[in-house]
Amino acid sequence: MWVSAMGVSAAQFRAAVGVAVAAAVAFALASPDARLWLLVVAPLVAAATIVVAVRRRAPARPVAWLLLALALVSAGVGSAVQAREQALTGPAWIAFAAGSVAAAAGIIGFTPPLPPDRDRLAWLDSAIGVVSLATLAYQFLIQPYVDAKAGIAAVASAAALPVLDLALFALLLRLRDRRPRRSVAIAILVAALFGAISSDTVVGLATVAGHYSPGSAWDVFSYVSYLALGLAALHPSMTHVGQPAHGPAPSRVPGLLLLLPTGAVVPAVSLMAALGLARLDLRLAAIAGLALFLLAMARAIHLLAHTEHASLHDELTGLGNLRRFRQELARSAGAARGASALLAMLDLDDFKGINDTYGHTVGDELLVQVAGRLTAALPPRLLVARFGGDEFGVLAVGPETDTAAFAEQVGRQVLSAFVEPFELDGLPLRVSASVGIVTSPDVATLEGLQTDADIAMYAAKNAGRSTYRLYTRELREQVLGERTLAAELDHALQHPDSGGLWVAYQPVVALDDGALVGLEALVRWQHPTRGPLVPAQFLPAAERAGLSAAIDDFVLVTALRQDAAWCAADPVFRSVRMGVNMSAASLGRADLATHVLGRLVDAGLTPAQLTVEITEQAAVPGDLELAAALGDLDAAGVHLAIDDFGTGYSALTYLERFPVSVLKLDKSLVDSVAAHPSPLLAAVTALAQSLGLILVAEGVETRGQLAALQELQVALAQGFLIAAPLHPTAVTEYVRGHDAAMTGLSLR
Repeated sequence: MWVSAMGVSAAQFRAAVGVAVAAAVAFALASPDARLWLLVVAPLVAAATIVVAVRRRAPARPVAWLLLALALVSAGVGSAVQAREQALTGPAWIAFAAGSVAAAAGIIGFTPPLPPDRDRLAWLDSAIGVVSLATLAYQFLIQPYVDAKAGIAAVASAAALPVLDLALFALLLRLRDRRPRRSVAIAILVAALFGAISSDTVVGLATVAGHYSPGSAWDVFSYVSYLALGLAALHPSMTHVGQPAHGPAPSRVPGLLLLLPTGAVVPAVSLMAALGLARLDLRLAAIAGLALFLLAMARAIHLLAHTEHASLHDELTGLGNLRRFRQELARSAGAARGASALLAMLDLDDFKGINDTYGHTVGDELLVQVAGRLTAALPPRLLVARFGGDEFGVLAVGPETDTAAFAEQVGRQVLSAFVEPFELDGLPLRVSASVGIVTSPDVATLEGLQTDADIAMYAAKNAGRSTYRLYTRELREQVLGERTLAAELDHALQHPDSGGLWVAYQPVVALDDGALVGLEALVRWQHPTRGPLVPAQFLPAAERAGLSAAIDDFVLVTALRQDAAWCAADPVFRSVRMGVNMSAASLGRADLATHVLGRLVDAGLTPAQLTVEITEQAAVPGDLELAAALGDLDAAGVHLAIDDFGTGYSALTYLERFPVSVLKLDKSLVDSVAAHPSPLLAAVTALAQSLGLILVAEGVETRGQLAALQELQVALAQGFLIAAPLHPTAVTEYVRGHDAAMTGLSLR
């Protein structure tokens, strides 16, 4: 249930709608005199509701709402004069006319801006509708007064309100074409104003027919319109009325359908005249028919131009689209063969994260602002286009555009558009972009180089983002090599039984007695052509290709299955913990705890037999969802270790936020411990002991390091001095000879 700033709940709004319906029924059943005074009270109450809503809610278009309130007050004054005089006198007529003018001004205030070409099309749609309805209005509301020779004043009086209503009708059509943000409030508001126009039409027809008198049942349309305007202000979405919608424009089909009934107006009136149901003014028919024909032709011509323009431009940003970009590329190749050229492609960094965090409306607004900044940052002679999604392109054709200096200049200009934060949904948001640039001495060859620009952009992302890269052959070989490697890795993950990917296990031992207490699972890859690859040779490419989580799961499943097999064969393994690393991609899973515990169940192991290792760089201490998932794993019995401890700035925050039980010292702290004992290492050791945490030294390679770590009372260690990562078949042999090996290292 929503609660508005006025304290109107959903249930209360529905109750207000019910009261309005009951009031409409009561109006229909009331006496004529009562109806006259109800027509005074209803608009004044609605106006007061709007004023209070504007003061308390601060809508996007407060002036427009207040103009509607003024229109309602004018209607109330006109109704009061009419009730007192029992007729539509001059003062009442002036009040009603002023109300129509105020309502029209309010609609103008609610109308979001449109690009000029679409604005002209909207005016043409409105003009067609107005000419058609004006023909009907003249024929049935004004012509009778002309025929009766009622005089200029009477004819002008009869024509004034229909003319104002036609203007209001035209503005409502333009409001529709300008695509305001959809909401309940604007739907009610537009329906209410169309209802007011309908009321004036019905009353006018009844007056001509001699069936209307003040307080007639025909006035129910006006009464309901007043109530509806008040209801529109009650709804919380009234704050959004007047804000433009985002996304592609609607189809022009509704506008085309408008031509069908309007085009039939003149023939319909002619048919009615032939049947004796109406008198036909031939001059009116000729003028209206000619006007409709000319407007329809103008609309068709403009729509053709608009369609052509739309096919070459991005609807959201107004920039050229990929088709326009390629068309300009082909045109330049034909018209300026031999001229040098530059092609740049840029992609917003982590745009998906922005969409996921703030929503697609904010994402769309960001794209619009990026388009504006790029256009302002680059020289006018450069073509800026949006290819789709968050990808943009820049094309330059002319002298010296293929020089490195010009390419560097374009790269800097593009990045300058992202220096200042973007104001999105009231919040400053910093966004960066990665830019790839390719140049050519001949624009005729540039069309085939879009892939090269994409390669350079990919390299810019790999270089840390928020930068640009110029295309070179070496860059192409590097990027394509990485993409090929990622594709081959993906194939290996899809076929785990092929033997390409496998898991090695490095022992972790206790430094006091040399007992084997753990194994760390480490992925390895036997590449079909490159031979054995260590993680540093393929994990960076895997991360950029989005394969990190799949690799983590492969290692987890393989290690747990292997551990289960070892436990079944030798009980000594039941007290050995299996350590598995988790990347940032895996830690971001919404079902992290459920997934890990499920893998343990599948393998037939207990949670206490698993240690999940995360690095300081892989997780964010303030991530509440991650903290909850790690808490669930800890509660189930899974151990949590911080890997590479001491390399990040947030180490102590991790200890506070996450249920850590193991700290694995980074190799950089261990390397110099024998020659120059580190005060930091001594402090970390004391901290771990005071917090009851198990300390593991990684990368132990010398006996001097081993002795120093024992002196500091570090509990556990792993490294090449103790054992290198082992093939699964070698682990069993290692365990059998473990006692002798540890004795040789003087751990016993």
